[in-house]
Formats: sequence, structure tokens, C-alpha cells
Amino acid sequence: MTEIVTRDEAIARGLKRYFSGFACVKGHTCERYLSGGCTQCLYESNKRRKEEHPDEVREWNRKYQHDKRRYLTRERKKRRDKNIDHERALARERRRKSPEQHRTWNLKYKYGITADEFNEMVLAQGGKCAICITREPGRYKTWAIDHCHTTGAVRGLLCDQCNILLGNAKDNPSTLRAAADYLERTTSMKEAA
Repeated sequence: MTEIVTRDEAIARGLKRYFSGFACVKGHTCERYLSGGCTQCLYESNKRRKEEHPDEVREWNRKYQHDKRRYLTRERKKRRDKNIDHERALARERRRKSPEQHRTWNLKYKYGITADEFNEMVLAQGGKCAICITREPGRYKTWAIDHCHTTGAVRGLLCDQCNILLGNAKDNPSTLRAAADYLERTTSMKEAA
């Protein structure tokens, strides 16, 4: 049996709802909110509103969820910033415990591909860099995923050096052509001398 509590006692205890033992105006004998409303009346009112105005309710729910997400993101950021060293240590530990899970998440989040799609790309390229044809991916022991920074589309897999080369050239083909022309010109000058 539910304990009978007055509204003042509920406030003193910090309760959000309480049971007064009395029926509401509509005859429901159930818990009440501190605002005075009966829980059953509120349920029926919300149900009726959903049936009569489904578009308005859907829009309100969408806005509420959006605002709630923004609030939670802000709160998480505050908490993370307050405990940044602890958060970083936790992240390192998670990566250490399950590197494959971290890699899978990273591929999906950053590039929109699965681990299977990544492996298919490695096989399609014959386990080689798409530019210099080396079989050594580089210092991280995995291929760099080259992607367009404008569209986000994945272009291929590169070794670290070729990825750095494209990054330094800001993915500009004319810069890379000019660099190749320069190398050919200066190499021919050395051979002539």
C-alpha cells in the first residue's frame, strides 16, 4: 500500500510526486505532482493531445530532443573539460583494451566505411600504396585513408609519406605537377653539369 503524504511533507522530502489518498476532480485516486495535477489526468490529457494534434506533438518532441541533446553535449563537455586528464586516461585505456573496436569505430565515424570495406580496398590495391606502390604502410603499420576534404569521399589507401605529400600540397594537382617539373628540371641540370 502506498504511503499517504501531504504536499508539504512531499516538498520537505524532495519528492516529485506524492499520494494524498484523496480523489482528484475527475475521481482518480492516484499519485499527484507537486504542481497539484493528478498523474492519471496528465496521462489522459497528453494522450488526447497526441491524437488531436499529432504534427504539433511530433514537432515539439523533435525540438525537445534536439534541445536535450544540445544540453547533454554541453554538460558532457563541461565535465570532460573539468576532468580532462582523467578523460584522456580513460580513452587511452579503452583503445588499449580493444584496439579493433576503436579502429572499426574510427573508420565508420571519420570515413563512413566499415572494416570489411577497408580490407576490400587493401585487396583491390594489392596491398600497395596507390601512389608509390610500396608495400610498407609506414610508422603506424596501417594504411592512411586518403579522402577528399571537401566531399569526404574516400579515394584510396596511401603510405604515410604519400599521405603527407598530398597534405602538404593541399590536394592541389597543379602544385604536385609543378613539384614534379621542378625535380625533372633540377635533375637534368645536375646531369648536364
